[in-house]
Amino acid sequence: MTVCSPHAERKRCWRLTRGAAAGVRRRRHPAPRAARDRLPGAPRRRRVAGQAIAKELAHAGVVSVLGVEERGGVPVLVMEDFGATSLDAVLRNDALDLPTTLRIGTRVAGTLAALHRAGVIHKDIKPHNILVRLDPLEVRLTDFGIATRLSHEVLRAENPDVAEGTLAYMSPEQTGWMNRSLDCRTDLYSFGVTLYQMITGSLPFAASSAMELVHCHLARAPAPPLSVSPHVPGVLSDIVMKLLSKAAEERYQRAEALQADLEECLRRYEADGRIDPFPLAARDAGGELCIPEKLYGREAETEALAADLRARGGRRHRAAPRRRARRRR
Repeated sequence: MTVCSPHAERKRCWRLTRGAAAGVRRRRHPAPRAARDRLPGAPRRRRVAGQAIAKELAHAGVVSVLGVEERGGVPVLVMEDFGATSLDAVLRNDALDLPTTLRIGTRVAGTLAALHRAGVIHKDIKPHNILVRLDPLEVRLTDFGIATRLSHEVLRAENPDVAEGTLAYMSPEQTGWMNRSLDCRTDLYSFGVTLYQMITGSLPFAASSAMELVHCHLARAPAPPLSVSPHVPGVLSDIVMKLLSKAAEERYQRAEALQADLEECLRRYEADGRIDPFPLAARDAGGELCIPEKLYGREAETEALAADLRARGGRRHRAAPRRRARRRR
């Protein structure tokens, strides 16, 4: 699907594949140009419906959708062009200083808070989908192609090469390999990966295959940003590590609390040139009631079951050679 946006006779157009902007170009042209969307019919309709969510939101932190049209059977989005570029392009050109990083992070967290209050899960937060104009600073989210209005969504395990979203930024539960439902906290994990990249210049996980990357999200702990880049303030490193918790219950529960902590980091840095430690997630109470999807108070029983499974597995492995010996006789 091609997205085109007019601004002072300019058109901003990019082809959207599975949640990723494959390139950006501006054209002086009186009408949007469309390229054929290669997604099958049902996924294409879902993506158009997701982009329609952005049109309904009408929030300052979301790129305005001026229209959803169909030309020659091809869906076309007409979107606002406010002279920005993707955060991905910004990071590839140069590293951001700490105050700018905190200001961008605060803006994105505020927009996520508004989305979640409206019952919207973006599901593809990453630098490619964050548009930034540095002077004066303006930050907006784009590409709602796989966004949903469901407060919870259950995903099934599938080939990670065809999963919806961007695997490098995907939460453990969004991979579908965790037997957990999906809620707004998946966006906070993805934003944690984005913040990690913003302050260290690298992603938290490097893998040689899609399945290995899924395993990283599910089971491997990333190196703390402070250990990757010693100049990163310890508090900011702790914020990112909290966002990257495997269990959604251990992350920030609300984007408002994340926004408040990032604002406090910025306030302290601007006042003293440093960020002294302070309690995180102090404003994380309230919001939607999320029932934890794990057992509490059953540690002894869980350990007994695990020990029994380990014992049965050991007996099975010890018995196998004897069975093979009897067959040989």
